[in-house]
Amino acid sequence: MLISRRLVAHIFLLAAITVPAFAQPHIRPITVYLPQGKIQVVRVVSPGGAMQRIGLLKQYTAGDLEMKPDDLIFAIDGIRVDSAERFTDFFSAKTQNANIRIDFLRDGVVHQAVGPLFRFTRGVLRSDKPKWGGQLETTTVEFTPALFDKPVVRTFTVFDIAHVKADSAAGGAGLRKGDLLVSVNGRFLGHVNRDDIIIPLFPEGTPLTFTFLRDGKMQESTAVLKQVRQGFTKFLSFGFTGATHMAEVPSTDHAEPLPHDVMVEMPTQ
Repeated sequence: MLISRRLVAHIFLLAAITVPAFAQPHIRPITVYLPQGKIQVVRVVSPGGAMQRIGLLKQYTAGDLEMKPDDLIFAIDGIRVDSAERFTDFFSAKTQNANIRIDFLRDGVVHQAVGPLFRFTRGVLRSDKPKWGGQLETTTVEFTPALFDKPVVRTFTVFDIAHVKADSAAGGAGLRKGDLLVSVNGRFLGHVNRDDIIIPLFPEGTPLTFTFLRDGKMQESTAVLKQVRQGFTKFLSFGFTGATHMAEVPSTDHAEPLPHDVMVEMPTQ
């Protein structure tokens, strides 16, 4: 039943851009700047702690970003963090409904994970503060020149489409089951569970640009937001269902990390 499901409202703030259907999107690269030599970083001891043991790991930012034990975090949103305490302070100060970008080392390779902050909302229990989840500690690691020779592994929060209504914006844009939606009008969808209903908070008729992965390639398609029928009623909807998880995205320009003292002029979108 529709009324038995939890409703999730997501706000998209960027203006829409009209592009040809299934165009190759211009994704602005996010360059990773590496420190050099021996420095202090933040080691992930456990990405879930007690919550992991009782099956709630995925209900925290660390779980959503699929962090693993022994990941070595050295930056949040491009800002260096050199202690567990500084990481906690910076993370706690993040604004509501924000996304977060974590730069870290895993098995000798530079990784970058981008996804939404998690805030606990279950029944009457609610917190507006972001929840990381798990244990962290400060440690020292050496950043060797070999790290600059390997492309950055980038993972984004994607929406794994399970079903598309034909007479909807998603259907009109040609989206289909199995597509991994990266963004709508340049914005992530945020944390979405399988039973959530996504309610777009802008007017009917708004042009939409869907950026998505299909067969390992990034694509874009456009459509206009419209109402869809559910039983005997109609309501404003993108027209798809599914859930979010992390997925690796193809490398773009500036795939290799750069020294922290090298500045690169990014192309504008």
